[in-house]
Amino acid sequence: MPGREAHLVWRNCSTGVVDRKAAGLAWRAPIRTPLHTLWIPLGSCHIRLICPEENRMNAAIRRGLLSAATGISLVTSLAVAAHARPLLPIERANPGISEAIVMSLPPVLRARPLVIDPNFKPGTPVVYTDGTPVPGQPKAQLAAALHCGSGFVAPGTGTWGPTSTGSCGLTGPSTNRMNYSWGAGDGVFTAGCTEGRGFYIYTDPPWLPGTGHDHIGHKWYGTNCGKSGSASVRWDRNILAVPAFRARSEGIPAGFSGNWSAS
Repeated sequence: MPGREAHLVWRNCSTGVVDRKAAGLAWRAPIRTPLHTLWIPLGSCHIRLICPEENRMNAAIRRGLLSAATGISLVTSLAVAAHARPLLPIERANPGISEAIVMSLPPVLRARPLVIDPNFKPGTPVVYTDGTPVPGQPKAQLAAALHCGSGFVAPGTGTWGPTSTGSCGLTGPSTNRMNYSWGAGDGVFTAGCTEGRGFYIYTDPPWLPGTGHDHIGHKWYGTNCGKSGSASVRWDRNILAVPAFRARSEGIPAGFSGNWSAS
């Protein structure tokens, strides 16, 4: 690190014995004999060895330290090289995204600059908004992708029930819309109103630091009232997000429940 030095050891260069007490005080101890200093490069840093004697350093110490530093530097370089690879488009669009999420996605999606919903988890089946499962997924995920929805329930108070999260991630191949469909469950005689979550992309304003990154936003959209219904909501093309749904009862004090799907 430029401008910094590490006083690693204080060693009697003739005997090769490390004086630990002196090492701890090396930065402030008065020195009455000429100093012999050896700088050893270690990656982007330097290790400094100071010996309070007039004679040159013990050659064995020099060889040992240089060998150790070279070995550590080589191991560090190999470790960095092993992990170094060009960023994928999906990584550039999502700074800080975990490698587990990236590697769980089919190759066709890794190659797109998709902005990913923070609620998306590794291994979640992925479907296009036209209902087609994204190719390149394991068979189990492809089978699970055929149904992208869940159940919903609302209390008999007229307030919105808990958010029901879908079982897949959705991304649009060519459209900015996605469709929710829903229906009341068997034996439910009350009506209700429903909403589906839509997603959109927004970009940092130019006066903010770190501009240029796209972010994902969401909004609840009405998906009709009654005992069944469907509606399309905004779902920007370069988004990978998990759909969500909620309902409220119109038959107070009775509750309202049913099932929904997204495609």
